[in-house]
Amino acid sequence: MLCPFRLATGGWCPGCGGTRALRHLMHGDLSMSLTLNPFLLILLIQSIVLAAAFTAAPTRSFDFLRRHNLPLILANVAIAFSIWAVRLSSGAIPAPF
Repeated sequence: MLCPFRLATGGWCPGCGGTRALRHLMHGDLSMSLTLNPFLLILLIQSIVLAAAFTAAPTRSFDFLRRHNLPLILANVAIAFSIWAVRLSSGAIPAPF
């Protein structure tokens, strides 16, 4: 099954290459992982930091997320689309048109 974004636009979505990037990262190939989708590494680092914070101080972590949930989501969306735009303009992924 194709990605809904690809079905709607014919182009590659911002998450394109994420699964392949994760596979390469799990096999220790950081450079290929970054080539396929650099945003995946950003998300993994954020996940590790959040997991560590929740383990160390769950109450403070929940309070922080409750206050900063929307800005964190918006920042991630902005980063994802910025990386996607750079990948499109550099030819790393084909344009939808």
